[in-house]
Amino acid sequence: MIIVRLMGGLGNQLFQYALGRRLALERGVKVKFDPKFFAVVKNRPYALDNFNTKVEFASDQEVDEVKGKNLTGIRKRIIYKWQEKLPYFKRRYVKEAFFEFDPKILEVGKSAYLEGYWQTEKYFEPVADDLRTELSPLNPLAPEAVKWDEQIADAPESVSIHLRRGDYVRTPESKEGSSAIQLVYYLDAIQHMDASLDGPEYFVFSDDIRWAEEHLPRTSKIHFLSHGPEVPDVNDLILMSHCRHHILANSSFSWWGAWLSTDPGKIVIAPKIWFPDSIRDTEDIYGSNWVRL
Repeated sequence: MIIVRLMGGLGNQLFQYALGRRLALERGVKVKFDPKFFAVVKNRPYALDNFNTKVEFASDQEVDEVKGKNLTGIRKRIIYKWQEKLPYFKRRYVKEAFFEFDPKILEVGKSAYLEGYWQTEKYFEPVADDLRTELSPLNPLAPEAVKWDEQIADAPESVSIHLRRGDYVRTPESKEGSSAIQLVYYLDAIQHMDASLDGPEYFVFSDDIRWAEEHLPRTSKIHFLSHGPEVPDVNDLILMSHCRHHILANSSFSWWGAWLSTDPGKIVIAPKIWFPDSIRDTEDIYGSNWVRL
């Protein structure tokens, strides 16, 4: 059995699910998911149940059997360090070693525990059609979101704009806002869309919609989607995917909003620096035809 650890927000969970499903579909091996992260981290709820996903949770006993039963402390660290020297198909515990695509992950044996984020389409591109079916919404949009969905459908050149601030500007890890993409990127992206499209209409999604309203240009063709607490976050992801074109934040959330869009003529703009102040190689996170600004 292969077990994939689930962790992080919705976008990260989708990447982890996508890798697991590729292994299940192509290898014919049983794949289960470990959800224990969500029992500890309360501000990142499990969210894959909003889609027609095929998730089966691994029990604690199954996790122990795959990773190594009753490993704790120094013994656990020694065993895991030793496993890093083994070929992937012999490892019982496989932790993502770097951000870029690692093809050897696809060579894991039929009994392995995978921990990582797996943020590139290269991990699941061959099963993209299956994933698009499984990642269709399970529940209808909230009434407030339906109104926006109708407006998006009426716009011939709808463009989603995602601004992520929240934890990017309020936590110690954000280094005083260095993780948040600068305003000039969004202004340049809007200018690019204006020059490329005939009458684009913008729909802004953000965890700080007031900041977006204060800093983005205010015209009759830009709409700021402000929901009440009764509207689940997943509604924003679905609404993004219904837009024809996309301006992304450096966020897996808007990454999936663009990927789930099936419009063959879509323009996707992404920040060319995905992780400010980072030396990670992020080349593999971008789609092949995306515009980088």
